[in-house]
Amino acid sequence: MGVQTTRGLQEGGVLACVKHFIGGSQSQNGTNGAPADLSERTLRQVFFPPFEANVRASVATLMPSHNELNGIPCHSNYDLIENTARREWGFKGLVISDWMDIEHLHDLHYTAVDNKDAFRQAILAGIDVHMHGPEWNEAVCQLVREGAISEKRIDQSVRRILETKFRLG
Repeated sequence: MGVQTTRGLQEGGVLACVKHFIGGSQSQNGTNGAPADLSERTLRQVFFPPFEANVRASVATLMPSHNELNGIPCHSNYDLIENTARREWGFKGLVISDWMDIEHLHDLHYTAVDNKDAFRQAILAGIDVHMHGPEWNEAVCQLVREGAISEKRIDQSVRRILETKFRLG
């Protein structure tokens, strides 16, 4: 059903987004941002198949979930975004954050010392677009000037964004 929705939306000129990647429905206390502990087997047999199917159907965007997966926030989970979605499944589209979830690396998950560090973690994990973030642009420019993020990594995201816009016309 998800693949057909993705195809239908994208044939109509709308970017489809498959979300939330992954495990938010199995949080330990039932809230969006709460941790989820899922075995590799459960991920691969239950949770990954619909996401992988949508990636193979060329879904345009992928959105990480609000929660931590096995102790790592999904918005800073390099293994999930880059190794699984991009390398293993061949995802070519944009990875877009959910509302304020990058900032939540600092104020909910406590893996970042501040929002700037949260932005660094998210970009290095594979996030291309921040849905919201008034501090984002200046902080990212500063991170590049400081050498904490390479221009090459920013160019990857810019290339993905521009290619997506050109495909949309």
